[in-house]
Amino acid sequence: MRNAPLKLPAPFAGLSRILALQGFSEQSIAAFEAVVLNGFRAGEVAALQQQDVDLSLGRIRRSTSGDWLPLRTERSSAWRALADPVRPRSLFFRSRSGGSLSRISIWRILRKAGEAAGLAEPLNIRQARATLGHALGQIHALHARTLATSMGLRDARSVQRYLMPCDADAIPSSPRDSRASPRRKSAKRRK
Repeated sequence: MRNAPLKLPAPFAGLSRILALQGFSEQSIAAFEAVVLNGFRAGEVAALQQQDVDLSLGRIRRSTSGDWLPLRTERSSAWRALADPVRPRSLFFRSRSGGSLSRISIWRILRKAGEAAGLAEPLNIRQARATLGHALGQIHALHARTLATSMGLRDARSVQRYLMPCDADAIPSSPRDSRASPRRKSAKRRK
C-alpha cells in the first residue's frame, strides 16, 4: 500500500545519527527531523521561521495552527547550528541562494534519507506522518485531541486511524487510499 505506515525499528530511533554518519548537512538532518519526528508537512517546514523554534525551552511552533509543541530531536546540534537569534523573522531553513527551501527539496531530503537508512521503499512525508501518528497514538497513548494538535489536524476525529491497531497491509493511511478517485479510474480506462 502506497502510504501505509513504515515499520521502523523503535520508531525513528537512530535515523538522525545514520544521516550524520552518511554526511548529510545539519540543515538536511533538522528538516528530516521536523518531518519525521515532529510530524510537520513540507510546506510547514519550508515556512518555519527563526521565531518558531525555541531551543532554550525545547519547543517548536506549527505555523498552520500557531500551537507550540515539544521539539522532538535526536541531534539538537543540527538545530542549534541553524538558529539565528539576531534575525527572528528570517527563515529557519534556507536554500543555497538564501531563499526559502522548497517543498520539493524537503521531499528529496526525505527520499535520500530513507535510502541512506536502508529502507526498502522510498520514504515520503505521508508515510512519515502516518508512522509518527501511530507511534504517538499507540506507543505513547496520546489522547485524540492532543494527537490532533501534535499532527497539525483541526479535528480530533481525523486521528482515529492512528489510534487503531497498526496493520500496514489493512489500514489505509488516509481516507482517499481506501477508494480510487474518479481521475484514477478515467486514467485507467484510457490505457
